[in-house]
Amino acid sequence: TGVDVESLLVAWLNRLLSLAEIKHEMYTDFRIHSLSSLALRATIKGGPSSGQTTLIKGATYHHLTVAATPEGFQATVVFDV
Repeated sequence: TGVDVESLLVAWLNRLLSLAEIKHEMYTDFRIHSLSSLALRATIKGGPSSGQTTLIKGATYHHLTVAATPEGFQATVVFDV
């Protein structure tokens, strides 16, 4: 069974949240270059975290939308805090 793009996106975002917490980093720029039901190729940018941010528990499927547009993919994601 294939993975849908929403599941792949949520899994990727949750992995980034985990890495951000472990490495004390803050990611501020996300560019998804390609997205399919099997793969996600992206570039992220960021830097050291000041520690002054709210801890995000995880990305959720609540009100999650992913749409392909002429400019690329557009996503709306809700995070659990």
